[in-house]
Amino acid sequence: MLIPLKLVRDQQLQQQIFDQLRDLIVSNRLRPGSRMPSSRMMAEQFAISRMTVLLTYERLIAEGYLETRPAAGTFVAHPPARSSSVPSPDSSALSLAHPPPTPQPHAPADGAAPAMPRNRVGPAVAEPEPRMGGSDPSLFPAQRWRSLMRAGLDRMGMQHGAEDPAGSPALREAIAGWLSTSRGLAVSPDQVMMVKGRQQALHVVAHLAAHPCEGRRAMARSTGPALVSHGCPQGADEADPRNGRLGGGHEGATGSDQTRVVVEDPCDAHAAAALACEGGLLVRVPVDADGLCTDRLPETDAVLIHVTPEHQRPLGAVLSRDRRTALLHWAAQAGALILEEDIDGELRYGNMNVPSLMSLDRSERVILIGGFGVSLGPWLDTAYMVLPRWLVPFALATRRIIDDSRSGLEQMALAEFLGGGGYARHLHRLSKAYANRRDALLAALQRNFEGPPLVWGEHAGLHLSWFPPAETGAPSNLAALARVCGLEAAALPADLPERLPGPQAVLLGFGSLPERQIEARVGRFAGLVKAGMHADPRVGLRAGTPDAARSAG
Repeated sequence: MLIPLKLVRDQQLQQQIFDQLRDLIVSNRLRPGSRMPSSRMMAEQFAISRMTVLLTYERLIAEGYLETRPAAGTFVAHPPARSSSVPSPDSSALSLAHPPPTPQPHAPADGAAPAMPRNRVGPAVAEPEPRMGGSDPSLFPAQRWRSLMRAGLDRMGMQHGAEDPAGSPALREAIAGWLSTSRGLAVSPDQVMMVKGRQQALHVVAHLAAHPCEGRRAMARSTGPALVSHGCPQGADEADPRNGRLGGGHEGATGSDQTRVVVEDPCDAHAAAALACEGGLLVRVPVDADGLCTDRLPETDAVLIHVTPEHQRPLGAVLSRDRRTALLHWAAQAGALILEEDIDGELRYGNMNVPSLMSLDRSERVILIGGFGVSLGPWLDTAYMVLPRWLVPFALATRRIIDDSRSGLEQMALAEFLGGGGYARHLHRLSKAYANRRDALLAALQRNFEGPPLVWGEHAGLHLSWFPPAETGAPSNLAALARVCGLEAAALPADLPERLPGPQAVLLGFGSLPERQIEARVGRFAGLVKAGMHADPRVGLRAGTPDAARSAG
């Protein structure tokens, strides 16, 4: 279990931990009955003394916030209602939890044109390339999973009635609890909807964005805040989904208008293909070291924006807090939905404490996609969506149209794994193993390419972006040569946005190989690059050098 704390090193650590844990408990983001991480796990997560954690836990127990259970651990207590010391959220500034710190300009203060190309706009995308960031099957908790599946089979005969269309109630309860403790999200189980993998979730959202009139009717029946909508004029034919938008449309929009979907540039081609499947027009907004460039968001209509804030796919940048607030501000003005994808962000290394977009949102327009395909492996590609309450009925109906298949047995096992603390312990071990492999890759790049590597994305996920020196060759040839040497690699397009640190980038995965193999293969890769083989990797293999002959292994 990862607790979202933010520690300042020049202040008293014990008091900081006490105050932040108490506030999480009082605000119900750490729910009564939730299992707390062990003192050893907490100390390793924040690189602090275990004694500091133990003393903090003892103080929280003494004041009634935590309780211990013999042979079970430490849990959030079930005390009578307490007065909250957490300030109520500021609902001003377009219903955001926090208004933007400063207005987001579209040009620098000195009046000079921004050093960015215009946003790229286009229809559907080309055939997606394979996804980066493969995991290691040997790290999957096979023995524990086998036990959970057997227990689920034994219980199946005791169940009666049809399966819940939103997914296993026990699993949705466990996911809501997990998001509460690991991300500080106060969501209820009825906002969680299970889907068969990330791609199905993207198709559901694409359908929701392309058919907004039904969504507006669902919103009107809800008790949540309404979104401003100028589309679907009075008397329009609602049978045509293009006659309106979820806010931000022009008066008199016609059925020939295309819905605009904002995506990051560069973006995950699989996601772009799914979001364009309903005929949407993709508007690509550049990315830099702080994530999506919110000063480049379009002023024209958009119904949806897709972002990967914890580990931008593919570059790996983390969306800064100021830009998260600016993005929410823009979406509230435009009436757009925000699709926040957190598939890679489950694996985080170090103190990466940036609040999720959904936790900052107060206007009910953020949809969160999460899943277990990265942390448990693609063979368990169960994903979930966390939806605004007003959107839940429409999303359920859309899911039935796309695919109404269920995975009751798998969800039963996952609910027990998540709710019983097994997933938190597995994720803790997994993060340590993958952090060591990331460190091995960074050290090998530094040792073999003469200096600290220029990389993005090392704080989360299973791949990073490497910006190699220009003299090493074209990124497509470098990626091909790295694959010949047994590394997981892919090249990014040559027309990258201008705010990147270099004209070329190579994606390198580190999850599927142990440290020794990473070091050896990076060494062979560097040897071939320095020997001038980058022009054509196949020439290097035919040269018959000992390193080249072994590289296929």
